[in-house]
Amino acid sequence: MIVHQMRATYVVLGSRQGVELLSVAARADLELRQRRGGGGIVVLDPGGLWVDWWIPSTDARWTPDIRAAALEVGEWWRAVLADQVAGAVSVHTGPVAGAVEHRVVCFAGRGPGEVFVEDHKAVGLMQWRVREGALISTQIPSQPAARVLDWLATPPPGLASHLHHHTVGSLGLGDPDAVVAGLAVQGGPWVIDIVDHPAT
Repeated sequence: MIVHQMRATYVVLGSRQGVELLSVAARADLELRQRRGGGGIVVLDPGGLWVDWWIPSTDARWTPDIRAAALEVGEWWRAVLADQVAGAVSVHTGPVAGAVEHRVVCFAGRGPGEVFVEDHKAVGLMQWRVREGALISTQIPSQPAARVLDWLATPPPGLASHLHHHTVGSLGLGDPDAVVAGLAVQGGPWVIDIVDHPAT
């Protein structure tokens, strides 16, 4: 279980996205990264909750079923958030949903295992798989993803109306350490690694 601590803001593109999605000004001003997993743009800010699980293919918790793995991690988050937030907490169990053109931003769509509170996305999820195992990455952002609209070269029509999601603040998670502690006992035991991402 890997807990990431951000000291700066990074804009992370999905594996199939190119920098041409962003305006020239945004490319110059933002700290850009690209992940190996698919999906849309994710913004990683200080104060967000970014938690990954690396599950080796030799581990009893590993499954070749991508959807089942996502749903299991979503249930870990659901169990923890149900005790800490107001409102109904649910896991999206269906297929990837949302207009294709809006999936340019992760938090505009729905995917298996992603967690919702009162029908607004709270936890985004993506996977990266290799022969050695699966990395399942999850995040509750600290800031609204609507900022991405100002960075896109050509924002898709209607995208803004699909970027209403929860943040650490809107969920009232005043003690992120308690969330991490709750996750650490879900599906465990885990070796826990804290990774600090310093400002550049």
